[in-house]
Amino acid sequence: MRLGELEGIVGDEDGLLRRKRCGRPAAGLDIPDAFHERKMSELQGGQKVRVLLAQALFGHPRALLLDEPTNHLDLDSIHWLREFLVRYDGTLIVISHDRHFLNAVTTHTADIDYETIITYSGGYDEMVMAKTQIPLDGRITERAAREEDCAT
Repeated sequence: MRLGELEGIVGDEDGLLRRKRCGRPAAGLDIPDAFHERKMSELQGGQKVRVLLAQALFGHPRALLLDEPTNHLDLDSIHWLREFLVRYDGTLIVISHDRHFLNAVTTHTADIDYETIITYSGGYDEMVMAKTQIPLDGRITERAAREEDCAT
């Protein structure tokens, strides 16, 4: 009788669908089936990162904060993660040094430098282009003008 109750709960909460969805991040991040039953303490550093990333993606949260998500991933897993995040419809905040990854998954970029945050539309490359076209600090322009006056 208890088994019937539990099957009802699993059905009510889309448990079978969740199990199927859980397999997608695990497969995409190249997590072997053997890891599904192991304790986190038994996994190596890179394996833990993959499992934690899969857990974060599994529940389809409304917001994700990912800090260097491509670390410890092979190229196939990075490509899978990139495609997953491109289709992700929630709020995504990514901290990464991988400019190609950032260009693929971001729509806005925040540059944090010397206690100043400046946001730009587009990926990393658009931010770099915008930064080279607009002086960020009036003092830079003043100094350049003084140097130009001294040169003439």
